[in-house]
Order: sequence, then structure tokens, then C-alpha cells
Amino acid sequence: MKGSFKKLIAFRRVLVWLNLIAVLFNSSVFYLASVYIVQSNMSFEFLNKINFLPGAPLTIFWSSTLSYLLLAIVMTYRHYFKKDEEHNSRLLLIEFFLTILVFWNLRFTYNGVILLYFVDLFISLRNKEPSRQLNLWLGMAVFILVIFSLTDTVLIENISNIPQLDTYIEFLPLATKTTVILISNVLNVVNLIIFMGILVLYAIYLHNREYEIKEKLAKAAQTNLELKNYAAKVLIDLNPEKAKEQLTKVSQVVKQGLEGIRAALNKLRPGALENYTLQAALKKMLSEYSELSQMKFDFQYEWGSAEFEKTTEDVIFRIVEESVTNALRHGHASQVSIHFLVNKNYQILIKDNGSGCSKIKPGFGLTQMKERVAIIGGHIEFKSGDGFEIKVEIPKEGANHD
Repeated sequence: MKGSFKKLIAFRRVLVWLNLIAVLFNSSVFYLASVYIVQSNMSFEFLNKINFLPGAPLTIFWSSTLSYLLLAIVMTYRHYFKKDEEHNSRLLLIEFFLTILVFWNLRFTYNGVILLYFVDLFISLRNKEPSRQLNLWLGMAVFILVIFSLTDTVLIENISNIPQLDTYIEFLPLATKTTVILISNVLNVVNLIIFMGILVLYAIYLHNREYEIKEKLAKAAQTNLELKNYAAKVLIDLNPEKAKEQLTKVSQVVKQGLEGIRAALNKLRPGALENYTLQAALKKMLSEYSELSQMKFDFQYEWGSAEFEKTTEDVIFRIVEESVTNALRHGHASQVSIHFLVNKNYQILIKDNGSGCSKIKPGFGLTQMKERVAIIGGHIEFKSGDGFEIKVEIPKEGANHD
């Protein structure tokens, strides 16, 4: 998955440079063709052809070039520096207006910059659920169709009094005209080919991501089932007088675990999240653990109405579930505090009063936690001393707010 995403970013970078070349080429043709028309004493013929006074060609060159450079800077800044969701949205809006400005400054001649913005947009929204982005995708598709229909048309020239590039090219010598048209066509075709290649890579990236998440969740579900079985054996040793009663409850947990595996394989979601919100599912799970093991939980949820995509909710639920199981299995803890806080990012703080350990050696369970958090772009830390502590940070851009 990382390989396909790196290729996607590499192709996007190529598209940025290709568009810079195209913008410089088109703006230069405006200027150089204007100079040739004046020096060849064809200004009168040119004005008769367009029937209005065109803008200064040097202004076209500098305005289009500088506006594109500013667009490239904003895109680069947004991609290489982490920002919250609100900041990211503002930058995307700035990119949109800069894209339209470049398109306008080039007199609607070159539409490749629209494709560049479209690529930048869907790469930025790659972690969003397609259903939540359907309206945006449809709107972008309609917008692109409109933009492409307006490019190099006489209609725009008549309405806006903006001469098209083809009008300037007509006054160039035949050999120069042929070369300019050839270069322009090559730039447009290469731009389109790279755009189509990016779409293919994006589809591959989404497919690989879904496959890896499905595989990891299936393994996590199996591991959780094994941990529950092990926890049940511990309970029998700790409370032999209640073994029969507890075994009945354990069998119910195992049954739910099997159903959870099927749900993870079929829908990539824990069973508890099928009919509950994240907060309600966590409360239900902790209540069951408390009844089964006599553990006490201090559960505080301060995330309010934040909504996450399904994958993020799955990971959060699994981390809390495995943390509680580890607290019982390894630390023999009797109390666990689980706090969901909001600072710059969304935070989960989990601390138990168990025995802890002198040195943390990540085994299968802790490694799985790290991998799951990495999938959703988060960060996890472990600390042991007076009990065991887990701190998870999830970027705010991974959630939507009502």
C-alpha cells in the first residue's frame, strides 16, 4: 500500500512540473506572438479579426506564471506540513481559487491545471468514505466538463473580449505555427496520460488499502478471541468458587467473538459497532468485561459528536478491547481508566493499576496496536512503571463534526 501511494505522490509531482512548463509555454506564446504581430505590422489585421482591444501580453505572461507558482507553493506546503482539518479545508479552497485564476490569466486556453487541482483534491480526501464525498465528486465531474467545454472556444472570446491563443498563432509563420501547435498538443496529451495514470494508481492504492485492513482486522479478531479464552482460564484460577458461573459467561463471550470474526471478514467492523455508536459500543464492551472479571473502569468520553470513518472506529474499538484484555492477562489489574480527550488531536489515555513491567518488549499484541494506529495516520506510545499506560493520538482531520 505504501508503495502505490509513493508512486501516486511521485506522479502528482511530475504533473506539477509539467503544468509549470505548459503555463510558461502558453503564456510565452501570447507574449512572443504579440511581439511578432507588432514587428510585422499586422496589428491592424489582428484588431480587425478580434474586433476589440486585447489585454497587454506581458501582463498575461506574468499574471499566469506568478499565479501558478503561488498555486504550486500552496499545494506543496499543504502536502508536506501536517495541518488540522479546518486549516486543510481553507488551503484547498485557496488552491481552488488560484486554479481558476491561472485558468483565467491564460485566457481559458490551457485546462491541464484543472486536472492538477482535481488530482490534488482526491489525494487529500483519500481517507474519507466515498459515500460522504459523493456530492463533491459529482460536483467536480460536472465542473471539469464545463471547464473543458469552455476551453479554446469562440464563445468565451465573444463574451469576455479575451482573444484565444489560436488567434495569435494564426499570425505566425507556417513553420513556427506548426511547431507551436505540435508542442501544445504534446503537452496536453502528456498531461492527460499522466492524469489517467494517477487515476489508475489511485484505484490500486484504494484496493491495496482495503485488502490490508481486511487482513489485519481478521488477524486482530482471531487474536482477541484467543486472548479472551486465555483470560477465562486466569479467571478460573483466581475465582475457583465461581468457575461454573464464569464459564457460562465466557462461552457467551467466545460466541460473540466468533460472530465478530465473521463481521470483520465480511464488513470489516467489530460486531459491537454494527448497531451502536462508538461511545455506546465501548460502554457495552467495558460493562461486559466488568461483569466477567470484576474489573472496575473509569470511562470518560469527551469527543462529543465527532464522527469517524468506519476503519478509524474499528481501530479505536480494537485498541481499547485489547488494552483491557492485556491489563487482565499480563498485569492482573483490578482497575483501568480510559479517557477520551481532545487537544490538538484526539487522544485516548488508558492506564491500569497492574504489575507493569521493567522493560517494554513489544510482542504480537502491542505490534498489532502500532500497525492499526498507523493505518489511520495516528501515533501510539507505551509506558510502564506504576501499572501500564497507553497513549493514542489521532489527527483531527480523521473526523467529521456536526
